[in-house]
Amino acid sequence: MEPAAGIAHSWDVQGGTANQALADRLVAADNLTEQDLQPLVDQLTVARGDIVRQGLKVVLQVRQVLTSEQLAKAAEVKTKLRELRAQMHELLGDPSTIPLGDAD
Repeated sequence: MEPAAGIAHSWDVQGGTANQALADRLVAADNLTEQDLQPLVDQLTVARGDIVRQGLKVVLQVRQVLTSEQLAKAAEVKTKLRELRAQMHELLGDPSTIPLGDAD
């Protein structure tokens, strides 16, 4: 299996199942405690950790085929994107304070 496909498969098998089970439990009619949900949270934590590790492997493989010029360009683009995000935040403010829909 290709690394990127492995990431999607890992989430489908581990995370998707635990995520759905958690969602189902949260809307169930019975009383819930944090302790009731902890096993599902633990499964999600493991699945997300697996995805991060697999993604890191993919990034390292990509880096091996990039030239130093391509890596420098990627760093430049990353810096510009960070600056754009800062400008957007400065212009628009905190996204959580932007009203959704009409206030009327």
